[in-house]
Amino acid sequence: MCACSVDGRSGSFTYRFEGSGASVISAFSGTFENLYGDGGLATLHGHGTFDGPLYTFDYHFDPT
Repeated sequence: MCACSVDGRSGSFTYRFEGSGASVISAFSGTFENLYGDGGLATLHGHGTFDGPLYTFDYHFDPT
């Protein structure tokens, strides 16, 4: 779960991720997607990738 702000909207969202790495100290890589949110992030939809400390997150908010 992430308690955070996205695009100036605050709330929390739960996400799922899948990844792999060679060991506990190596960089992990994989994908993630948000499942549901609350507060200002209730209408957030998105997915992304991560590779070590770098990540991308493509998202949008449903119109209200």
